[in-house]
Amino acid sequence: MNLPKSHAHLVFKLLFSFSFAAVFTFLALKLPSSSTAISHSDFRAGNIISDYMMSQSDSMSVSEIQAFLSSKGNCHNTDTYKADWYPSVHYHISDGHFVCLAEERFATSGTNYGDLLEDGEASQTAAEIIYEVAQEYQINPQVLIVLLEKEQGLISDSWPNSRQYKAATGYGCPDTAPCNEKYYGFKNQLSKAAELFRTVLDGGWTNYPLGENFIYYNPNSSCGGSVVNIENLATSALYRYTPYQPNEAALSVGYGTVSCGAYGNRNFFYLFVDWFGDPTITVKPLTAADAIASVSDIEVVPTVLALEYRSSLKQVGWLDWSAGGEVSGSSGYSLLMDAFAIRLADDQSGILYRAHIQDLGWESAYHQDGEISGQSGSSKRIEAIEIKLSDELSSSYDIYYRAHVQDIGWQDWVKNGEVAGTTGQSKQIEAIQIYIARKTSVINLDSRAHVQDIGWQDWVKNGEVAGTTGLSKRVEALEIKLIRRSSP
Repeated sequence: MNLPKSHAHLVFKLLFSFSFAAVFTFLALKLPSSSTAISHSDFRAGNIISDYMMSQSDSMSVSEIQAFLSSKGNCHNTDTYKADWYPSVHYHISDGHFVCLAEERFATSGTNYGDLLEDGEASQTAAEIIYEVAQEYQINPQVLIVLLEKEQGLISDSWPNSRQYKAATGYGCPDTAPCNEKYYGFKNQLSKAAELFRTVLDGGWTNYPLGENFIYYNPNSSCGGSVVNIENLATSALYRYTPYQPNEAALSVGYGTVSCGAYGNRNFFYLFVDWFGDPTITVKPLTAADAIASVSDIEVVPTVLALEYRSSLKQVGWLDWSAGGEVSGSSGYSLLMDAFAIRLADDQSGILYRAHIQDLGWESAYHQDGEISGQSGSSKRIEAIEIKLSDELSSSYDIYYRAHVQDIGWQDWVKNGEVAGTTGQSKQIEAIQIYIARKTSVINLDSRAHVQDIGWQDWVKNGEVAGTTGLSKRVEALEIKLIRRSSP
């Protein structure tokens, strides 16, 4: 069950030639471009993904899934003549271009339920379906996104067709037989795949239980195999889904192909690493909402004022409200922010902000208390922001914020009306973080690290080293305690 994106259309030629034979697990993908702390060389056949990561159903919201699909999909392929090459399959063409997955809609009722939309039917986007299935089966939506790519190349394909959608996740498509038509349909495929993963995670049947299992390198048994010690149920679920492991040669060529190679589980790991980071994490990573470090040499404590904010992104629209310290926007997707709003909870007032807008410069007046700054839907990028508190609040609190800027990344924190972003450089802000801290408090910072092969270490304080050096062991989680004390 693995349709690689580099052969997303070649497979239909194969299907014609082999009387609709199965999608072959041992085809390969093109190399996507990305970089993360973990690398492809960290692949281990017995631990491809952890139970924790496969079960993180809240890893992405609907809007975040949509933003990711929009960033990866090329939805402007105007070479519509290519549809004539495969007259037996349907291509969705609108306004002179192929409709890609990020723009596609799927029926929610009728005979086409879960499949491509017909005129007049109620519908869902791919992002909505991915999120819904993830919640129903408590499966990480990132797992489903990677599955759609490694099986049918649907995330990146600029001219997908109906047959790819019918077998979107390769469920019911063994390597040695045709696909079973009763499992056809985009939503049906996602649901069946997620149901299988959840069954194994909950202790249900798997043909690759925990412990040592002999796993082949290729559907051709003459290519051999080796014993793999399967360390967790999530990895077992992947082998129940795609029952082959990559040989050493397959692991040495990136997303390439070799003799007797199988690439399904390799590509799953590689894609997850390239797009989302380490799939083998076993504890919750630290986020900005969990703890906020001090800015420069200024000691601060977490906010006691409930703050929230949201941003509007081109091609996505308004995101959900984020709490103080969380990221609003996107990083790594090159989606410009064209508007934002900030407010305090419980109808409190006293937060002021404005934007530096493409071609317009600084807004002449500050907005406040949930009003929109910028020009949502205009495609005019926000290049810089200023945020400050009212005189009353600023006597007791500081407001800190930073921006993720095109070609720069996250800038340093600034505060109290200083400029975050850039002016005069034509660079878009893509994400923001904001929090409020009391002026009259200082903190003692305690931290400890969860280290590969060691687990949780003892607590250390105020600048002492957490983790290891010189042992090549990665930190998998960091826990921080901010202990409030009165100012001297």
